[in-house]
Amino acid sequence: MEIDFSSLRFLLKATSKNQVKTLVRLASQTPPIPRILQEIQSSMELTDNEFNSLLSAITNLTIVYLKESSVEYPADFHEKLKELLNSLLFELENELRKVSKQPNLPKLTSYDWRIDIRTASSGLEKTPRIPRASLELNIEGKKEIIELTRSRVEIMLGMLGKIKEQLDNLAEV
Repeated sequence: MEIDFSSLRFLLKATSKNQVKTLVRLASQTPPIPRILQEIQSSMELTDNEFNSLLSAITNLTIVYLKESSVEYPADFHEKLKELLNSLLFELENELRKVSKQPNLPKLTSYDWRIDIRTASSGLEKTPRIPRASLELNIEGKKEIIELTRSRVEIMLGMLGKIKEQLDNLAEV
């Protein structure tokens, strides 16, 4: 696992040790990003890309620490930041291990879609063309293909809209 140490240097913009501790505790949480992290991002004046790189680097740092019980930092890495990260990882180790051992649901890694039109005929009678949406879902390396009729697509869109609404509402809390 590769750690982006240059992104970890964004932690030098943190206004307190408590901000860094919160970032270490919550970095690996699944989106949507908790409001507290959004506030920290704003106070650190980081772009979305910089902040996402930072969260990814902290997550990778945590994974390496939990596997190895130590982290090899580059020789030119900021000494005080290195000490702070090591002390926080040590302090939060039990909490981080507990969270990392929780079972996770499979993650959707990519998807693609296309429209297929099937024509069916039986002898003399020609049936109408039936369009279907084919969705290719890659779920942690396993490819699944599902077919949906227009009505099923509409039902699915309605359900996804409700899910998005609920996630948006929870993100505001």
